[in-house]
Amino acid sequence: MGAGEITFRGLYNARLDLLGQVTDGWDERVLRLDESRETAESMVGQARSAVWEGQNAAVTLPIIETYYEEFLAAQRQAVTLRELARDAHARLRALHGELSDIVESAASQGVHVNPLGLATPGGEVSVQEEAAREAGRARAEEVQAQIDAVVRRANEADDVIAQALRDACGTDPDAFAGVTYDSLDEAAQAFEDAAWLTGALSGPPADLTAEERERIAQLLRRHGDDPAFAERLATGVGAEGIADFWAGLTGAASAGGVPDDEYAQMAAIQAGLGTVLGLATHSESREMIAWEAELMALRDQPLDPALPDSPHGFQVISSLMHHGEWDDDLLIRYGDELRRWEGENGTGHWNSEYPVRLVYGGDPADVGLDPATGLMEALGHNPDAALTYLGDTGNWEYFVEQRDWPAAHASAATEGAGYASLGHAMEAATLGHAWDDPTTPTERSPERTDLFERVVSYYGGEFDPDGTTRVDHHAALTGSLGRIGAEYMPDIQASMAYLENAPLPEYRATLDDRDVGAFLFLLGRDPDAYGSLVVGQETYGAVAMDSLLGAGGSLDDVENSAHANGQIAGILGSARADAVLDQGLAADAEFNASLAQRTEWANRLIGDAAGLIPYGGTVASWVAEDLIAEYSRSEEQNTSGTTTYEAYSQQNVGSGRAEDAAAATFRMAASAQEFPGGDVSTWSDTVRRATATGFSVGATDIRILLNMP
Repeated sequence: MGAGEITFRGLYNARLDLLGQVTDGWDERVLRLDESRETAESMVGQARSAVWEGQNAAVTLPIIETYYEEFLAAQRQAVTLRELARDAHARLRALHGELSDIVESAASQGVHVNPLGLATPGGEVSVQEEAAREAGRARAEEVQAQIDAVVRRANEADDVIAQALRDACGTDPDAFAGVTYDSLDEAAQAFEDAAWLTGALSGPPADLTAEERERIAQLLRRHGDDPAFAERLATGVGAEGIADFWAGLTGAASAGGVPDDEYAQMAAIQAGLGTVLGLATHSESREMIAWEAELMALRDQPLDPALPDSPHGFQVISSLMHHGEWDDDLLIRYGDELRRWEGENGTGHWNSEYPVRLVYGGDPADVGLDPATGLMEALGHNPDAALTYLGDTGNWEYFVEQRDWPAAHASAATEGAGYASLGHAMEAATLGHAWDDPTTPTERSPERTDLFERVVSYYGGEFDPDGTTRVDHHAALTGSLGRIGAEYMPDIQASMAYLENAPLPEYRATLDDRDVGAFLFLLGRDPDAYGSLVVGQETYGAVAMDSLLGAGGSLDDVENSAHANGQIAGILGSARADAVLDQGLAADAEFNASLAQRTEWANRLIGDAAGLIPYGGTVASWVAEDLIAEYSRSEEQNTSGTTTYEAYSQQNVGSGRAEDAAAATFRMAASAQEFPGGDVSTWSDTVRRATATGFSVGATDIRILLNMP
């Protein structure tokens, strides 16, 4: 199929039983893969629950994960090929049967069909029987039209079959394709949609109706996970065509302001374009290599030279990078080019007053004129690229320490959009998952741990002479820093009290205790970061205590762990009290809301921490269902309009809650294990006192450390 045009002879004499055998073969392959899936799932499940040490932590588990993903990809591809083969067999068999019926019927009408499919009147007709002759010719022409129609439909089906099979096999001979079609009709619809969308994106954007824009958004959303569709659209429109479309569409939309309904529509188109184009960049076909070269050539070019403040290629391309997972190598090359260009030209151009919003959705302050925000958002969705890029000392120093981040718009008063995006890239780089992915576990590596050490030393390090801090200067990324700190809580607690039997990851950060204390305190003043860190502290503290009781740890270890956990709680409690007094956060509403929002997110932290325990632990599900939710409720305080005395009284209430949580955790863990220390109640009180002492030390020492009253 697809090797040439289908003829009458080819269809009429087709050995469709051979195609049926192919379909049966794919049925068998899918069945074998289905039978093997349970074994594969069991294997990867055991690997994920095991505690890997030494080189196995960095090599064996990732290899098993990779093999499992390849198995799933093979299974998906086999199912797709099986469904396409079934549909192709059924469709061609129906056409073959229809053609055979036409030939058989033609004979009964006195029409002869020769081996090439040519229909002619049959029998002998005398010259005097002109009417009969004309009737015979008419019947032959009708039969010929029927034959031609069936052969034409067979060729149309063959084109769809061939393209669907090519798409299902992909362009990379060394990888399974990600295309999944359940039928030829679904594949044909994808081809048709790509063709329509290519035409729509290639025309004048200002001419699009609201209905056409809505269809663009729907088609992009529908095919956002189809790599064949993505590549077909990208190469069909071209990189420059895509940039011209988005620049033109946003220019038309921004001309008179954007109504709420159109704003949502523009956001959907932007998200769909970014997702589809990002998917396309993972192709290694010659066409996509050329497309990426065309994209890179647009970087510093004004898209409309007639306009003095026309958006440059960097700005338009970056605005689309807010969504989707773009290829690692492309992002790194793009970031290198942006940094090189800014090194020669500065960032002043991004302060343009050009009245166009290039970014819809997300941070309302970000109109998309600073291309670094889009680059950082793209890195925030690609953990490996983020690590490679921000792990480079030169890139870190430029984007974190040196770059003059422009405001989102020249008339804006904040640089928040840029720093928030930078924070998203830091999350992906240090945690090994997309910043907005709430389920994927943290992925440790020596390089990610090294970068976390750099984050803590930079943001918990030196203060400016006027007393301001780097956290103050980069306030918009404190939420990201809080989430990073929460997921590295084992490392943070170990820096305060290293316990040999405590559950710790193979790759652990080495942190300066002064930097850690400052890092926690400065972030604890921000409600968003505070909520993450409190949940992280309580989660890891509970699982650590459970582990120490079950893995041969001494009761002294349990007491020391409670003290360290209380110390972290004390630092955070002191930070919250300080923020309420200094910033007047009315009724602590922001702190309370942040805690309430973190209870579900705690499940990932619990999974990460429980995964460090060889025997699985006994309190993880209890922590998820009861402890964190209860602790969050009890931490909801109201200190609006308080005096210093009242604010720090609330801090003491926080100490009591931390003590309650630690004691409850101890009782739960001890009741599920053979407790070696005698009276559980007595030791529960010991844990409570250790937590209280730690809280007091943390709350007091951090203020001395930072020279605060």
